[in-house]
Order: sequence, then structure tokens, then C-alpha cells
Amino acid sequence: MELKHLLSVVIVVLTALGAMLFGMGSQSPWLAMALWMASVVSLVVTDFLGVVRVPRNLGSLLMWGVLAIFLPHFLLQSNWESRLQSVASILICLQMTLLFQEKDPRVHGWLAVMSLLQAVVAARYSQGVVFGGLLIVYTIVGIFALSLLVLNSQWGRHRSQGKVGFSPPLGEGGLKPTLRTDEITPGRWPLAAMKSKFTSAPAGSGRSGVVTELFARLALIVVGALFLATVIFCTVPRPRLSAWRGEGRKTLATVGFNDQIALGGLGETIESRQEVMQLKLVDPATRQVYPMREEVYLRGSVVTWYSRNHWRRTPPPNSSPTGNATEGVPYRRIGDKKASGLAFRIGPPVVQQIIMEPYLDRDDLFYIWPLIEPVDDLLHDPPSGRLARRLSWSGEPRGGNFKCEILTSGLVDGYQTPLVPESREVRISPDSPYLQMPGDRSPLPRLTALAGRWLRENGLSLHNHYEVARWFEQQLSSSGQFKYTLQGAERDTSIDAIEDFVSNNPRGHCEYFATALALMLRSQGIPSRVVLGYRCDEWHEDEQCYQVRQLHAHAWVETFLDHDQIPEALRRSEPIRWMHGGWLRLDPTPAAEVGTQAAQRTMWGAWRGRWHSLQRFWDKYIVDMDRNKQRESVYQPISRATRNLASNLLNPHWWKELAASLWASLATMLGSGMIGWLFGVVVLIAVLVVPMMAGWWLVHRLGQLWRQFSRAGGPRQAGARSSVEFYHRFEQIVARFGLQRGAGQTPREFARASGTRLAAVSGRSGLYVRAMQVVEAFYRVRFGRHVLDASAAEAVQQALEELTAGTENVGSKLP
Repeated sequence: MELKHLLSVVIVVLTALGAMLFGMGSQSPWLAMALWMASVVSLVVTDFLGVVRVPRNLGSLLMWGVLAIFLPHFLLQSNWESRLQSVASILICLQMTLLFQEKDPRVHGWLAVMSLLQAVVAARYSQGVVFGGLLIVYTIVGIFALSLLVLNSQWGRHRSQGKVGFSPPLGEGGLKPTLRTDEITPGRWPLAAMKSKFTSAPAGSGRSGVVTELFARLALIVVGALFLATVIFCTVPRPRLSAWRGEGRKTLATVGFNDQIALGGLGETIESRQEVMQLKLVDPATRQVYPMREEVYLRGSVVTWYSRNHWRRTPPPNSSPTGNATEGVPYRRIGDKKASGLAFRIGPPVVQQIIMEPYLDRDDLFYIWPLIEPVDDLLHDPPSGRLARRLSWSGEPRGGNFKCEILTSGLVDGYQTPLVPESREVRISPDSPYLQMPGDRSPLPRLTALAGRWLRENGLSLHNHYEVARWFEQQLSSSGQFKYTLQGAERDTSIDAIEDFVSNNPRGHCEYFATALALMLRSQGIPSRVVLGYRCDEWHEDEQCYQVRQLHAHAWVETFLDHDQIPEALRRSEPIRWMHGGWLRLDPTPAAEVGTQAAQRTMWGAWRGRWHSLQRFWDKYIVDMDRNKQRESVYQPISRATRNLASNLLNPHWWKELAASLWASLATMLGSGMIGWLFGVVVLIAVLVVPMMAGWWLVHRLGQLWRQFSRAGGPRQAGARSSVEFYHRFEQIVARFGLQRGAGQTPREFARASGTRLAAVSGRSGLYVRAMQVVEAFYRVRFGRHVLDASAAEAVQQALEELTAGTENVGSKLP
């Protein structure tokens, strides 16, 4: 392939990659897609077939027209977001006009520069792991494109312009003068008329001849650049600023915390693996991780009012409220005296360390209920159970992770207690919100009939609320009559959605199961409410915390048990704690169908889990790498490892243990037969010989570097000084005839020009050969770091003498 065609392919690929980078996070990806298609089309019709080539003047007019159209739009924008969009549009349109012009180094250079600017703009809108991987590919292609640009520019600049005379090659036995009738390149580039190691064809031939060595060198450059970038990224101290995630970061929608929840609203959300928060449980006394043995239920909000497929915290408009159990208590700041005594303590206090992800659309926090006394200054609404951060002044989503610590007593021996005592009196009357049903004369007849049938089949007494609630929970979750699904089901719109769920189409997700259970209990006179939050089963062993995602969004039920409904064993053991009754957590959703394990059960779900784990690592250690995380993830581990290594190296006991361990392992291998003997010999060589060879190589390499950079470097430096001396004699010889080396002329170019002039004027072709012999010896010593032996030095001396003698009588012939 010709060099210009190879360069065109690489530049087109670079342009297409820039378009893909910009289109990933841009709000208007159509222009980026158009540029990508234009890149592919132009490569065929313009670069290879040559059937469509916009004239240079017409292309310039088109570019000025693009600027005339978009520049006023850019200047009239009031914010930088719109201005960046205008800049990207200008770059894309300019690239389109350049792609269909005949390519030369100038056009290729402009395309590369505009593509780089496009990648810079794209970084504002997208920072995902796909963007990062594509950016690495873009970097590799960019390095290759720049290398080809340099080669193409040099080949074009030194394209041959005339016939040549002499070109003596360097043979194995030294300098052997040969006469060449090849083309001579009169330019300044030494490789102009030579075969480069990177190519298989000389310059000026029109063929690129790129071979594998060029790719090998570029691979080393790429690896070195990525390694250096990684070291700089990890080690250079960050400023005291939070990590920037770009302006294209979308606000994350949290669920379950609005005043109005519609049945079916969680379906799309609980399929998302988007992270919401991290929860670490810590023993406040030892500051060690509190061991858990099951998943956790994280409370977000409580809803009590149901009407036609919707749950609300408060009665809907134009309705008469029937109680005040969920109203009348505003948000209050925890930490005040009025907020103390949130609940009776059940188990020992456990610290909940909560890290909320940035850009959530609400300020709600999710926690293990009940609370004791939170550490931070937060807002709490006891009736609804909502816990929240203080709102930002601007009302915009917060740009960084929010961290807080709160205390709970709801954990006992690694389990979350299902029954929580109430700390104040709860009055349950017929018009209580916890018994509210839709306002029809015969509310939900099919649901009510099913609940009555289940009671009759089991023979339970309606006065035993605990057993009835557990039986209804089991029937919904384990009887097999109801199926869990995330797919939206077609419902009979003439009846309530929950009526259709229990009678016609018993398929749905957690909202339907929780709604059915709560309303069934209410139909039998048992108070209940629906809790919205997260049920998380994803434990990260490395960080010792729960990772909460949107797919963990969940709804469950809490039923109120009065004092006489509490199980007798609890009442007798702790009568004061249960004097106001308690709330029993019920989860009617099939447990095997919810959470991370259910999401990863299929092959596609497992791959999605791995992909999101990679995305999580990218976000945490690349995008969100701020000053604190750099200290925790880089500086502190390196500091600890260095201190431990230094301590071990200076500890004789550690060396004894290491030697004893190695000897025991070696003895075990030697005693296990022939294979053990062979493996033991390999290990012995690795332990003894490899460190010795590595030490010898290191000492040898340090000696080479010392001789290379030392001013008193011995024979090679002496050879370098002697090279200057004999080459200066040559310049002095030819200077007598008015021949001076130009500022931009290499020694080889000057010797070739001087020898050609002397040979032509004197009629002695050997003078050209002698001049080239001197300059080749100069290159060998000065740049090849060779030392001239006695015979080579004598040959150079003889060449200088012949040049002096051969030019004594030609002075008058030189102009």
C-alpha cells in the first residue's frame, strides 16, 4: 500500500473514533454519526477511487461558510454548555469539508488536530468505562497517525529531483567505494536516498514499504506512554477539589420516596444496576465490621393511603382524611433533645456508615430501622420514617458523595429483627389510616373474598393477628399461585389493578405483592402499611460493605401488633418494651426472585453483573479519584507496604521464618518423587541463580550508564573527541577553496557536496570517495560510539593526506 493511502486510512479511522467519542455523551449525536459515515465514504470515493474531490478553493469557501453560519450562533449563546455544542458542530462540519478534498500533509494535519479537539470536547459529556477504552484505542491510532504524518512529510519534502553520482555503502570490511547511478536527494534528510529500517523501499519511490519494526517501535511507545500516564495519574497529588464527572452526568432517579406511588412504577427501575449507596456496619466499641448473616432491609419511606392503583403518604386532594397517624409531625433535626428516644432498643447499637452516590434526585437516606441517635445533623420525619439530608441552597443535585453515620438497634446476632417495638402509643380506630380501604361501598371484593377463603382453609382465629399475617405472607410468597415478573402485564382497566392481580393475572413484582398483603390484612381488620426502600443482598468482600443498586428497590409490609397481639414469649420476657405494641415486617415477594442473585441467575445477567463491576471499578478508581481516595487507595497502601518491608528486612526472626518455610517447602517437593525433584531444582535455580543474574545485569547496566554520562568516560569519549579533530581537519582542507558547511547541512550532506565539487573540477573521482570515507568514519565514531582501531585510523589519515595533495593544484579552477 502506498504511504499516502495508508496515512489516509489511519486519519479516517482517527476521525471516525473522534466522532464516536463525541457521539457517546453528546445531546445531539446525529452530527457525530454523519461525520462517521462521511469518513467511510470519503475514504472510498476520494482517497482510493478519486471520483469525488472538492477543489481546494471551493473547499476553502465551504469552510468559511461553515464559520459564517455557526460563529454567530456560538457568540449568541449565554452558557458554556451551548457554546461547547456549537464548537463541536463547527469541528464536525469543517472535518466533513476536508474529508472530500485531495489529501496532503496540510489536510491530514488539520483533520488530526480537529479530531483531537473533538475528543477533548467529548470528555465533558462522557466518562464511562466504554469511553475510557475507546479513548485508549484513540490514543494508539493517534500515535500511529502522527508517526505516518512525519514519514509522509519527510518523504514528500525530499522527493528526488535529479540524477546522482556516487553513493558508497558501508560493507563488513570497512569503507568500500562503489559508484551508484541511483537518484540523489538534495535535501537535508539523511534517510532521503537510503533504505530505512522502518521501510522496505527508499524515499521518493512512492511506496510506503512499512514493515513490522515500525509497529514494534510504536507498540513500545504506546506501552511506555500508557505506563507513564498511569504512574502520573496515580502518584501526582490531587488538588483539594472533588472529582469532576463531567457535565453530561445524568441525575439518577431514586424510587419509593414520593408522596404518590403507582403500581408498576418499580418495574423498569429494579432492572437497573445503577449504584445508589454503600452501607458498612461497624461495631461502635471495636470499630470492626459487624458480621451479618443475611440481606438487609433499608427503609426509605412509609405510605398508608391507597386509592385506585396509587399509594400516598397523605390523603389525595378532595378527600376527607380519616386520621392523623401520618400527619402533623414536621421534619425535625436529629440531634435535638426532642428527637431523642426514637425507638426502644432491641439489640446492641451498631453504626451504619452510609455513602450516598452523587447526583441523586432527592436528599433521602436509606437505613436499617429503628434508629437510636444518629451522629450527624439530619432531618427525620417519624410518621413516614423518612430520613433526609439538609437540602442544598440551590436545590440542585449534590455533586459529590454524601457520607454520614447513624446508629441502629435493629440487629441481633447478625440478623435484622423482624419485630420492632413502638416507642409511643398508637391508637387504632375504625377510621385509622392503617385500616383505610378504597372509598367504595364494597371495596376490593375479590381481594377481600380471597383473604376470607384463606382464613377458612387454615382455620386461624381472626383475633390472632400475628399468625394471620404470617399465613397471608406465606400464601403470597410460597404457595405457587402468584408469580414474580418484571414484565408489564395487561390489566383489566375496569377494575382496580390489585383486584386483577389476585383474580385474573397473578403476575407482578414487589409492589403488587406488598399491596395485596397490606390490603388483605386491612380487609380483616389488621392494621398495616407499605414500606418503600431497598432489600440488598450484594456483599462486597473487599470493602466489607453492602452495595445498594436500583435493582434492589423493594416494597414490603409492616403490620401493627397491639400489646396483646405480641407473641407471649416476648411479652413475658420484656413487658415494658412491648407496652405500646410493635411493627412486624412481612415480605410477601418470593425471595429467590429479587436482588442481585436473581438478576445474575441467567448468563446474560451474569455478564451484566461483571460488566457493571468493571464500571464500578472505573467510576471509583478512575473517574472519582479525588484527593482523599488517592490517599486511601495509593499513598497509604504504599506507605504501609514500605514500612512492613523495611521492618521485615531488618528483622532476623522474619528471615529465619522465611528460610524455614522455603526449606520445608523444598523438602516436601523433594520427597514427592521425580516430578517433585524436578520442580525443586527449578525453584532452587529461581531462588539462587535468577537474583544473581539480575544483580549482575543491574551492575553492568549501571556501569554502562556511568560511562555514557560521565565526562571522563574513557576510550569512547576519547574517540568522540578524536572524531571532532579529524573531521575538523577535513573541513579545514575544503575551506581553502571556499566550501563552508551551511547551518542546516548535515556532515554527510556537506561531504557529498564538497567531494562532488572537488571530483568534478579536478577530474579525480577518488576525491569524492575519500571525502565520503572520512565522513563515514566520523559517523561511526561520533554517533555509533565505535573506537577507530589502528588500521581504520591509518585509512582516515591516508584519506586526509590524499585530499590535501589532490587539491593543491585545483584552487584556480574553483569559482
